[in-house]
Amino acid sequence: PQPILELSTEELHERLYTKREDLGDLLPVPVKLVHLNKCPILAPAKTLTAENAENIGIDRQKCLDNLALLRQHPEIREK
Repeated sequence: PQPILELSTEELHERLYTKREDLGDLLPVPVKLVHLNKCPILAPAKTLTAENAENIGIDRQKCLDNLALLRQHPEIREK
């Protein structure tokens, strides 16, 4: 979530709607469109138990750290 926190709304818009090859040295914003009934999925944080995370190869702690960061910055919703 770092680029979303650090970039202005205008910068986010530019990076989201510019082709990757036209960004030059700028990094694209790591955002993924989520469709219903397709992967990737969204689920409540409590759904990802330590056992489930290990089975599917997800770093659960990183997910929880990202969740905490997003909760600390509710202004992201405005962007």
